[in-house]
Amino acid sequence: MLKKLCLPLALLLCQLSLCQQLQLQVSLVLIPLVLELFLIVDLMQLHPTWPAVTLQSNSPFVNLLKSEAAAKRVLDSTAPAATPSADANAPKLVKRPYLLLSELSALWKDIAAKILPDEKDPQSVLTDALDLLGNQGEIFEANGIVFLDPGFATELLRPLVDHTLSVTAAEKDVAAYVRATPGLATDEAAPQRILDGINELCTNGRFSVDLLPFLWRATALDPKDYERAKSMLCDAGVLIPSDAWLMMPMRMPRSRSKGVEALWPAEVPSGQVELSVTFSFLGVKLPPGAIERCVGCVGALQGCKLLECWRLGALLSDVASEGKTVALLELGAAGVSLTAQVRGSGEAAGLWPVLTPLVAAVEKVLGDYSGIAYSKETSE
Repeated sequence: MLKKLCLPLALLLCQLSLCQQLQLQVSLVLIPLVLELFLIVDLMQLHPTWPAVTLQSNSPFVNLLKSEAAAKRVLDSTAPAATPSADANAPKLVKRPYLLLSELSALWKDIAAKILPDEKDPQSVLTDALDLLGNQGEIFEANGIVFLDPGFATELLRPLVDHTLSVTAAEKDVAAYVRATPGLATDEAAPQRILDGINELCTNGRFSVDLLPFLWRATALDPKDYERAKSMLCDAGVLIPSDAWLMMPMRMPRSRSKGVEALWPAEVPSGQVELSVTFSFLGVKLPPGAIERCVGCVGALQGCKLLECWRLGALLSDVASEGKTVALLELGAAGVSLTAQVRGSGEAAGLWPVLTPLVAAVEKVLGDYSGIAYSKETSE
């Protein structure tokens, strides 16, 4: 049955690959089909000479099959080799959970030159294929990283959100990590420095990038790609960049710190005015995670400096006014309203350039929750 299936499909693919006008349209279909054929061929342990029909060694289909076989074996170490390597020192292929987009593009460029020599825009084929695989959940792409195993992105997130993480629980792991890491074993202050970072993360949600090598020590992420992965987490709102720290909303305290009370007193200071926009959710509480995303979005706004943030709000200052204009975003006590406020000198209307981006950031987050209905009220 397999022979009957392979022969007509092989001839069809051969004909399509020779058709200049159809090549662009069928390229996305052609490659997956050939890969499927390659798996069948490997399982049947066939040579380029098919049992049902003899193909010339230089025929387009055989060349195409050989090129795809090579590409398949490069990307998937689980595919059996056509012939064992005679070199005992040959490096073993390891299945990788991710690949940089730049590496993948270079690899595709070499392969496309062999299997699609007449393709005018081979990069578009790769882009379309990545979009298709991403929409199907087969891969995940972010910040120039193509996760061949989407679950690997979860592995990077897992140690950051681990609810069992604490100074006490991490002491033995930190000691073992320091002993095994070149350059740290002779640094007597290294263990306490890492433990202090863990305490700051678990207590205040303040995250130091110096913790990444320890938290990601058991992953397959190359240290040179830490910055890309960190940016991915910042773009997703998991981490919020600030001057000295990265803030992690889910680990931040629920209540304001004393520093917020000092910078944002209950009453408007003399000589200042206040402008605010209140989002009312019609008596319904925000979905879990929505306020944290709002905090993350406003904390990363251009032109604003994040002063303090907690689970339910954030305090920022306007860079252009040299910190004289301060903004507050906070969820109401009942969780059914969210207020963005700005205080500064001059007229209240002059505070709109600072307040508008905050309101837009909140609306962007709320727009991702189709079931949320709200009204807005402006007050001075």
